[in-house]
Amino acid sequence: MQKLLRTIVFCILSCILFAGCSNVTMQVQDKLSPEEVEKAVKAYILENYGDVVSVKQTEKEELSVPTGWFDGPIGYKTVTDADFYQFEVTPEQYPDLHIYLDYSDGYTKTKDGQTKSEAAVIRTEYQDVKERYELFAVFRELVEQYDGTAVTLQVRQSGNFIAMVRISEVDQICRLHDQLNEFIKKVREQQYLELRIYYVEDDVTIDVSRLEKAELQGNTLEYEYHTVEALGLGEVERFARTESTSIEFVRDFFEERANIESTWELSTGDEDEFLQKIRMHREYAEYKHVILLDTLEPNMSKVRIWAYGIY
Repeated sequence: MQKLLRTIVFCILSCILFAGCSNVTMQVQDKLSPEEVEKAVKAYILENYGDVVSVKQTEKEELSVPTGWFDGPIGYKTVTDADFYQFEVTPEQYPDLHIYLDYSDGYTKTKDGQTKSEAAVIRTEYQDVKERYELFAVFRELVEQYDGTAVTLQVRQSGNFIAMVRISEVDQICRLHDQLNEFIKKVREQQYLELRIYYVEDDVTIDVSRLEKAELQGNTLEYEYHTVEALGLGEVERFARTESTSIEFVRDFFEERANIESTWELSTGDEDEFLQKIRMHREYAEYKHVILLDTLEPNMSKVRIWAYGIY
């Protein structure tokens, strides 16, 4: 019965869609050349954000727009002679920052004898991405006060910042945690930032290029695990966890490099596939390296520390 209903709904929508599409014509208006589009993009950024930028075209294709709506846009149709562009926009003051911007040509849409004009559209998250970049610079400076060789990374222009540091002195770890916690709470209304601080051992070599090429996606449950995995040091288990109301109260976890049985998460074989993979399957002494992770988020009321074993 459900299959029949789905078929009927599909047929009805197809008929509506076909009728709607066949009754609509769309034609580009006020067409700009690629060079003129680039000038328009630069002028838009200067007028709206006060920045001088360079632009690089990364994509160009025929513009296709929806002709109807049913719980979302449907019935996409190509606009005659119109184009969609994507650019990388680089502010003059930040030559290593590249921000995506979309440009769509303007067009006229005629339906049932009525013609409506749609102006050219520019879409970008320029201000948000630039603000995150500037906040990342503050984050990096705070971290490098404690470790000048630290590796810092922003995950895919998101509000997720990573640092890999070599600090073993627990008083320094506590001070860094408190400073970073104060930082993200201070800027909470401006940007919501999530920080991941990985404490690695002195003999661990960090290949930054591996991290930059890794498909790390912010705001997913597994990306911290995959960050450690991306180092290429061996197989990984996220084997221990502790939390408290203060970084001071987990001092022993750092001092013992998570060699505390009460914090271990042993695999029972009853978990889902991911949990089976990350929980402890071996003796602590079998780990070649142990990497500790401090997770900081503005809304977190507790300090939460994870331990990753590499074998």
